Amino acid sequence: MVARPWLGTASTAALLFALSLLLRAPFIPRALVNWDSVQFALATQTFDIERHQPHPPGYILYIGWGRMLTWLLGDANAAFALTSLIASSLAVSLLYVLGREMVGGRTALVAAALFATSPLAWYYSVVALTYAVEAFLLLIVAYLCWRAMQRDEARPVLWAAVTLGLAGGVRQSSLVLLLPLWLYVAARSGRRTLVAGLFVLAATCLSWLVPLLYLAGGPRRYIQAGASLLGFVGEKTSFLYGGLQAVLGNLAQVGAGLAVALNLSLIAVALALALRCRTGRHFNRREWGLLGLWAGPALLTFIFGHIGQIGYLLLVLPAVCLVVAVYVEALSHRLTGVLRLTPGRATVLVVAVLAAAHAATIVAAPSTAHALLGDPATAAMVDTRDNDRFWSEVPLFLEQYSPDDVIVLAEASPWGSYRHAGYYLPTHRVFGVGNDRYGHFGYLYASYRGATDYSLEERARRVLHRPYGARYAVVLDARIVRSLVQQDALLEVVATPHRSFYVLDLQDVQVMTFGYGRTFLHGPALASRETIPAAIKDLMLEVQR
Repeated sequence: MVARPWLGTASTAALLFALSLLLRAPFIPRALVNWDSVQFALATQTFDIERHQPHPPGYILYIGWGRMLTWLLGDANAAFALTSLIASSLAVSLLYVLGREMVGGRTALVAAALFATSPLAWYYSVVALTYAVEAFLLLIVAYLCWRAMQRDEARPVLWAAVTLGLAGGVRQSSLVLLLPLWLYVAARSGRRTLVAGLFVLAATCLSWLVPLLYLAGGPRRYIQAGASLLGFVGEKTSFLYGGLQAVLGNLAQVGAGLAVALNLSLIAVALALALRCRTGRHFNRREWGLLGLWAGPALLTFIFGHIGQIGYLLLVLPAVCLVVAVYVEALSHRLTGVLRLTPGRATVLVVAVLAAAHAATIVAAPSTAHALLGDPATAAMVDTRDNDRFWSEVPLFLEQYSPDDVIVLAEASPWGSYRHAGYYLPTHRVFGVGNDRYGHFGYLYASYRGATDYSLEERARRVLHRPYGARYAVVLDARIVRSLVQQDALLEVVATPHRSFYVLDLQDVQVMTFGYGRTFLHGPALASRETIPAAIKDLMLEVQR
């Protein structure tokens, strides 16, 4: 190692990768965790952006990799989750390598430990979503940009352009949010390097953009699908539409996400600042510029534009961990007298306490989610074991019925079961019930044998006729159950300690109608029909005409 100093860094990085892999592997869930992950899995079967398989902007390289790995493993969730596991473990190693050059070996180890044990990074490292892969690719870009700034070489800039282009094919927002960092570094390297880098970046992006536009049905249909989703999410979260209220909501989500990700590390930073602890390593202007261009555009976008889920923060979390690590080490050095330990051992002790707090948060997350969220279907996104059990119990229960005898009713929302039901119950007719983008409640979508009419532009329909021969309806979501005016024919089936589904007898039901957030059952022999208020009966008569 004296003759080859890089071996020390490489061996430590390899050890961090192996530890991260071994610690996280037991937490991989068996079932897809949320709406987006199901859409990725559906895309491995049929790529259709208009039907959000996957949702815009397409994630074509991620889906292509997932399709190949699904062919090898036979399960889309396992393919994408394994990808997240490997990518996140490599990200831990890369953060150490980058941090070693920026802040020194010991501080880099602190940053890598905080990132590796962060509950946010831990969760997204074992689920079928893009965020762990995004973090891995951005760390490659950041490392190459750092090398280019330190050595004024053109080659790292060009390799960073290739990596940035590939990151755009995995997750298109990465290309936009990291472009300012790359442009700054490329411009510092000279005009020729900038022009060559732009050419490499454009060529890399075209290598996936052309197939993506072809699969989407052409540029026009691709832009229409993207604009539809952008308008839908922008109406709720963008400063341009929602004003200050939207910004405050985004800010709350960013703050909560960072609080979960950093845990007691935030208190350590606050103590270090309050006690005016001297940091052993100060960031200079160039380093702050790198970190600012790395995290700044993303944070501004998340606060003033859109943040769909806190997994977005994996784009900035490694940079934050580097800064936090400096203050954690400074606090450790300040506590050496109190703890009667050497600076190195004091740092180990403080990091061990922070890592233990992270581990406690990971262990307590499922029960906490159920207590805070109240809705078991939403909490199942965090309680992956409960989600696994639910999606093993429902198909087993339905095996005792012919698919012609049973229809499935599921809530059509990002927190509902419609997408899961369409994926895990392909032989059954699944009907999505919920609110359309205009707030109207009704029957929205249908799914059967891998095909669906899902579209953000779909309007809620007031009437759903019972399919011929269907004897029962299995209702997967409590919201639909609560919307039912007549619940006499419902039977609850407890699937997990937190979650149930319901069987509805359709023997006397011919038609379901929807209005004012309520679901009504109609049939000539339905005893409870007359209990419906007169105003609602008038509405239903109008719908039936």
